[in-house]
Amino acid sequence: MDSLYDTIGGLPALEAAIQQFSVRVAQDPELASLFGGMDLHKLKSRLIAYLGEAIGGPIRYTGSTLRRVHAQPDSEQRYFDALAHHLSETLSEFGIDEALAVAALERVWPLATQIACARAAAAS
Repeated sequence: MDSLYDTIGGLPALEAAIQQFSVRVAQDPELASLFGGMDLHKLKSRLIAYLGEAIGGPIRYTGSTLRRVHAQPDSEQRYFDALAHHLSETLSEFGIDEALAVAALERVWPLATQIACARAAAAS
């Protein structure tokens, strides 16, 4: 059985989707300010690695933990929800079958807990 990574088209498809996802996020006035001053190339590379591993690809994410990266007051559930929405829309734009998109989002959705926990730890 192919992994979700293979089913969506592997690295080329993931890179194209992350590129489009990044454009969508940059155009969202609520989210764009969160990424100001960041090295976007590095961020895209980390997103590709993180999501690639999450959906069963051979890529391994070696960056900081999500709790550490998101231990800042700006990490709120509404931002995660908006990002998940953009990811869902991006997958749809790329013609990813709805069942596959749901499967990918199910792999990403548990990350919201890590991000929210990081925010709570930073506030204490």
